[in-house]
Amino acid sequence: MLIVLDPGMLTTIQDAGRWGYQAYGVPVSGAMDLPALRAANQLVHNPPDEAALEIHSPVILQTNTPHLIAVTGAHARLEINGRALPLWMSVFARAGATIEIAPKRAGGWVYLAIHGGIDVPRILGSRSTFLRGKFGGLEGRALAIGDQISVGAPTIGDLVAAAGHGVERHVKPQ
Repeated sequence: MLIVLDPGMLTTIQDAGRWGYQAYGVPVSGAMDLPALRAANQLVHNPPDEAALEIHSPVILQTNTPHLIAVTGAHARLEINGRALPLWMSVFARAGATIEIAPKRAGGWVYLAIHGGIDVPRILGSRSTFLRGKFGGLEGRALAIGDQISVGAPTIGDLVAAAGHGVERHVKPQ
């Protein structure tokens, strides 16, 4: 589980989107940068279209259990317990760790994927937040202080050994 200490502005849960309902007035929603979402999920051994946090401004989260995480997308700063760590790489976060993610410029999307995926209900086949419709994600809204984000059960035994893997150079933005 992750606990939201500072949600930033409009941090939401997004996956690859809600396809096939546009004729009924339901937009696809989903991640704005699908390659970054898929890369983050690949790094933490999730299916490529699994839900992750889509981040636009600085956020602070705390873990209550160990997690394998990855941050991808636009240029950002990632710190765990005050220690700077690389983006586009799987990283181990201990139980009780504080995770800070701060995009370095406005206008980009940053993704935090967690091994096991974000465990919120699927609505019309997707976990993506649709803010105007007030459904999907976490109660159809952006994250708020004190929110507890459930994470699915791990499927790999040694999260520490799974950390430290990056993506190929051609996948990262320059």
